Amino acid sequence: MPAATITTPADHGIDIPPSQRGKASIRCACPNCNRGPRDDALHVTMNPDGSWVAYCHRCDWRVMSGRARAEYMPTRPPVPPQATAPNPAEQAAKLRAAWNHAQPWRGTLVERYLLARSCVLPPPDTDLRFDPKAWNWIERRNMPAMVAMCTDAITGEPRTLHYTFLRPDGSGKADIDKPKLLMPGHPKKGAVIRLWPDDLVGSSLGVAEGIESALNSAHAYKPMWACIDAGNLGELPPLPGIEFLMICGDNDNAGHRAAEATRDRWIAALRSVRCAFPVKPGADFADEVDQ
Repeated sequence: MPAATITTPADHGIDIPPSQRGKASIRCACPNCNRGPRDDALHVTMNPDGSWVAYCHRCDWRVMSGRARAEYMPTRPPVPPQATAPNPAEQAAKLRAAWNHAQPWRGTLVERYLLARSCVLPPPDTDLRFDPKAWNWIERRNMPAMVAMCTDAITGEPRTLHYTFLRPDGSGKADIDKPKLLMPGHPKKGAVIRLWPDDLVGSSLGVAEGIESALNSAHAYKPMWACIDAGNLGELPPLPGIEFLMICGDNDNAGHRAAEATRDRWIAALRSVRCAFPVKPGADFADEVDQ
């Protein structure tokens, strides 16, 4: 195989979507382990000199512009099948270590970001923190991030961490394809982000999908929690001691379905519920205030 052979990503079956073309850092489907139209496991780096490198974070398939064929070179030894199940104690230790690596959010880029998004600032002891050098495993680099602890809605036990990667000046989310990520290997099912701690929550509570939506909804109603996404919002169980629930849903099909499912569940449990949605179709309450 001649070392000087120059190839393009297309020569190796790499289909770069039109929206990604011209970028230096590209996410797209891996031709070796493609799992569908939304697959983005392959990371293609386009260098200024025209050379490029592609690497799949799932199957370790890799190729570069100077290679005539792709290579499969695992970066770590295969894990025996019996060792694939995560160890709960190790997972909990990783989550706690990442959380402890972050710092209080007041006076940091997190506060600047929330104010830039017109958010109501939550209490200082909310489940938010700031990590100036959080590891972004998609971008493969350290970036400043707002870190949120996601805890079980009923028990309060830690479940995962939610990262919102920020611009260096805190004026908005980082200019990357996926500025919001959940910690890998830690399921979010049944989790919420307690933007107001339990001791400040009485018999009524407001919930929304995202952090920014919840904190913008707090202009009209608080305390507020964020449910991370429509799936978690739609499965929120009746919570002990909460007699009234205010649901601030996204004005899209998923948002309406989630709000209605939780409304019906809470009413069946003899709780009072009210639902509110932004006026603009497709918007959430963070969009509403940003306008």
